[in-house]
Amino acid sequence: MGSTPAGCRHCQPSGNLASYRTVKTTLEIPDDLYRQAEARAAHDRREIKDLVSDGLRLVLDADMREASRKLALAVLDEIRRDPPYPPGRVQAMIDEANRLRKESWE
Repeated sequence: MGSTPAGCRHCQPSGNLASYRTVKTTLEIPDDLYRQAEARAAHDRREIKDLVSDGLRLVLDADMREASRKLALAVLDEIRRDPPYPPGRVQAMIDEANRLRKESWE
């Protein structure tokens, strides 16, 4: 099983032991990028593999956030084009909810 660096929010136990499995691979990266990564890992007292893993997670998390944002915008565009309720009906629903909420406090 792979290591889980302390403080890595992505490596916290999730109840799924498979999340701790690792794969050994070879990467070809530019020399200057490797030197920067090596210096950063040494500064942070970490291994380069952990730095690379965290970098990949950041990219993949950003991709997931962007996909979620695009989906939300698509849903909002669809609602804008074809609203499920006419605007007057939405206000009536809000007023009714507020009235019922007020009654429940009395």
